Amino acid sequence: FDKLDSFGLVECKLPNMEDYGKVIENHNRSTVEQYFLSKIDRARGYQKRALRKTLEYVMELYAMNLDILEIAFFIRKLNSLTQFMEVIKDE
Repeated sequence: FDKLDSFGLVECKLPNMEDYGKVIENHNRSTVEQYFLSKIDRARGYQKRALRKTLEYVMELYAMNLDILEIAFFIRKLNSLTQFMEVIKDE
């Protein structure tokens, strides 16, 4: 864990993102969105907000026409980013 002066202790509120990366690699955009939405519906609290924000980023990456493998790689690596502030801060 890292500690930031303005935020205090920082920890990732996302679940393991490996399965999300696999879905992105192997399915179309609408299936990916439905997968995220089903997981968001079952999540609670901070994890729900983190997944919602992550879905927004995924949709932006699709809109930028990035390669599917790049999007999947980024999503898989989110758990290792201890300062992914946009996901853990309040909206």
